[in-house]
Amino acid sequence: MIHLMLSILSSTSILIIFKILDRLKIDVFHVIIINYAIAFTMGFFLNRGAVRVSQLGISQSPWLYLSMLIGVCLITMFFVIGVSTQKAGISVTSISSKICVIIPMLFSIFYYHEAFSRLKALGIVLALLGLGCTVLKKHNNGIDNRYVFLPLLLFLGLGGLDVLVKFVQHEYITDETSAVFTGASFFFAFVSGIAICLARQVPVGQFFKTKVLIAGIFLGISNFGSMFFLINALNSHVFDSSVVFGINNIAIVGLSVFSAAVLFREKLSALNWVGVVLSLAAIAIFINA
Repeated sequence: MIHLMLSILSSTSILIIFKILDRLKIDVFHVIIINYAIAFTMGFFLNRGAVRVSQLGISQSPWLYLSMLIGVCLITMFFVIGVSTQKAGISVTSISSKICVIIPMLFSIFYYHEAFSRLKALGIVLALLGLGCTVLKKHNNGIDNRYVFLPLLLFLGLGGLDVLVKFVQHEYITDETSAVFTGASFFFAFVSGIAICLARQVPVGQFFKTKVLIAGIFLGISNFGSMFFLINALNSHVFDSSVVFGINNIAIVGLSVFSAAVLFREKLSALNWVGVVLSLAAIAIFINA
């Protein structure tokens, strides 16, 4: 349970950091690149047994190519989350990205034949209703119409990413290899980011500004924790995978909405708060499902 709680806190921190970057007018792209350098470094140094990278046998690992795919998806979706957080706000981005919980939940139920009770079905319905109510905003909320496609993109992209993580975790990853797998995935995300930098001819000096470095370090720690602790929570088998995804995503929504209201004065309507209550009810149902 502690791993699940730490994953929730780490993921919520990511959204808060993105919002702070917007307030401080710090370029998200540069911070994202540094964040992945920090994240993959943590993965290789936190692997159990303190084995050397050369001894890990990553090149022979069955999850290598899936780790590469996950890395590319990570940096792509992370950049979309950063833009959405700044343009649409923490609450909308959090809800839009976490509605995707239905994809890995259904994958776990149908592909791995996890139990599907009426109680779990009720939890899914309440979760979707809660997420929908929370994401609804007034028309005068100041969101740029050019970014209305982001909710759908986040739904499909992050949902597919969660399915990949679940598949690799179930088929290949143990507690002993979770750190190095996480680090490897972030390494490939970092490499993808460097390739983009070279293509865009980004000035190297931009990465060494004090604010950018500090933000990248904090974001990297939070980003690493979000995946590392989620994989360990799935490996713990305290709950079914579908329940873990449900609790994780919905709790992130509730905590993000609360943080946005308290820290950044984002205004929520009565319907938004109804959505929060429904989401919390869904979490309670998943825990007892």
